[in-house]
Amino acid sequence: LDMTVQEFKKMFLSKCEVSSVKKLDICRLRFTVGEHSGKPLADPNAKLSKYIDSQEVTLYFKDLGPQVGWSTVFYVEYAGPILIVLTLLLLRK
Repeated sequence: LDMTVQEFKKMFLSKCEVSSVKKLDICRLRFTVGEHSGKPLADPNAKLSKYIDSQEVTLYFKDLGPQVGWSTVFYVEYAGPILIVLTLLLLRK
């Protein structure tokens, strides 16, 4: 319980057989305490002891899937409306 969430996720990836098959990354991992909808291990720099009180605990793992970077979201979000307006202006003539 002395390691951080980030260190735990790295250790999980190194020892998990699924991670090599699915090419998992730390960004794709989500762990919750106690149940599927339990408290997530959200802060990567926090110690596990912040989330876990007892010696025996059940952690649930979920693969969040491929993650899109913020710059990609930004460009798509702002380029879409600009392209639509330009297309409508060109089609109007």
